[in-house]
Amino acid sequence: MWKTAFIIGMMLSLGASANTCNTQSIEGVIALLKQSPQEKHLKDTTDRFLELKYEQETRRSRPEFSAGLNLDKDNVKNQEITAELLFSIDDLRNYSLREKINTADRSLKTTDYLKDSNDRLSQTAISMFKISQNKFLLEKIDGLLTTINSSESIYKSRAIRSRDDEIVLSSLGLLKSNLILKKARLQDHIFENQLILKKWDNVDCLVDYNNFSELIKNLKFNSMDDSQLISMKELQLKADVIQNTIQLESRRYFSNFKIGPSFSREKTDESSLVRFGVSLSFDIPTLNNSNYNYIQQAESLATLEKARKEKVVEIDKIIVEDRFKKYSESLRSLPSQDKLESDIRKIKKSFDAGVVSPLVYLESYRSYVDFLEVSEDVRLNVLESYLKLRGLYVETNS
Repeated sequence: MWKTAFIIGMMLSLGASANTCNTQSIEGVIALLKQSPQEKHLKDTTDRFLELKYEQETRRSRPEFSAGLNLDKDNVKNQEITAELLFSIDDLRNYSLREKINTADRSLKTTDYLKDSNDRLSQTAISMFKISQNKFLLEKIDGLLTTINSSESIYKSRAIRSRDDEIVLSSLGLLKSNLILKKARLQDHIFENQLILKKWDNVDCLVDYNNFSELIKNLKFNSMDDSQLISMKELQLKADVIQNTIQLESRRYFSNFKIGPSFSREKTDESSLVRFGVSLSFDIPTLNNSNYNYIQQAESLATLEKARKEKVVEIDKIIVEDRFKKYSESLRSLPSQDKLESDIRKIKKSFDAGVVSPLVYLESYRSYVDFLEVSEDVRLNVLESYLKLRGLYVETNS
């Protein structure tokens, strides 16, 4: 019992705190979510982290210093001191490549954030619309239940009921039970999406259903060139990282190459000798073609993989564009809500007057409920496909 009371209390508190968002567009809802404290903090923290990571990874390496002291165990006055300072030539000659790799990698990380952010904002915008949408459906279901209860009372009040009356009464009961189940499901969906909004600070408003339904009905999206797709840019950035990494690997024939000044002083009882020179160190190069063959295969594989993924991105875009177009066209072809409600009221009056048979009356209400559900599902699909299309070019909208 206490669990039920708790859930009801939560729903009342969530519903009471919500007001209408001061926005008249889908982009306005996205902008509202972007301005929430935690989203702004996440973006600022991510930008700062990527900047510091880039600075750290592109920092030039420090020179290597080594020193030694050798003593004669029989005469400690006999000693040799050595010191050398080695600078990495690899770091100097590969710095531009490393910088390119890290620049592309930072752009990749930024792209990942943009995509995640867009998904998060889009899903929340959808939840905001779902709440208003389900409340609209809930209002219609309550109205239908009132009508069904009225018709049911008329049949129950008859002192003598025919066999046909009993069938109609049973059918009304089934329709009523179906509507009660739909009502419970709608209330559950509203509660779930309200909790999703609770994750956002200072986002306690709801979108206006009538305004958003009209916006969704008239949504249009102008497709851009495939080169503007953020996934295409992401693939190009990955290709840049791979290509520059391969070039970096190809330079490892003479690897770990270091050079720098050296100093030594040898002291004995009779004399002292000081030497200055140049120290050089590097790894012994490989004497086979395995590294060259590996680099060639890596380049070929990277090219094939990029081409394959570009095709997948193109196909995904075509699928979403086609879905958006078909759903939008079907939505615009639907009759208005006012006309449908007017027709259903006429059928009810005709039924009460005995002009329309119970079968026609019941079927019209079932069809009306089905239409409500399907039409709202189409609206939701239009909104989802629009936000997904927008996300394909999220970089241009950020």
